[in-house]
Amino acid sequence: SRRCATFTAGYASTVFGGSVLLTNEDLARELDVDANSGTARIRERDVERFVGHLRWFDVEEIKRIHGVRESFSFEVATKKKSLFLLGNSVSVDVVRELLSYLVRAG
Repeated sequence: SRRCATFTAGYASTVFGGSVLLTNEDLARELDVDANSGTARIRERDVERFVGHLRWFDVEEIKRIHGVRESFSFEVATKKKSLFLLGNSVSVDVVRELLSYLVRAG
């Protein structure tokens, strides 16, 4: 997908409204992908066919997506709280680029 979906506290408990990996190429070919956003939605009536082939991103993967350094730890937070905190954050890489641009532009 070329579109960013959020990671919220409810992430990994539903197939609706979040980013997941579809691990079955045959099923992936059945999806209607939106040409503008690059996203595909699974219709509610079709969910059962897809469920065993979906993989949610784990906390470490979401940290990397957001540009959070590897040594940063959520060790005192639950997985759900970690997802909530990451989902309400901004991408470190994007902020770094914006700040660099602003400093260069003076």
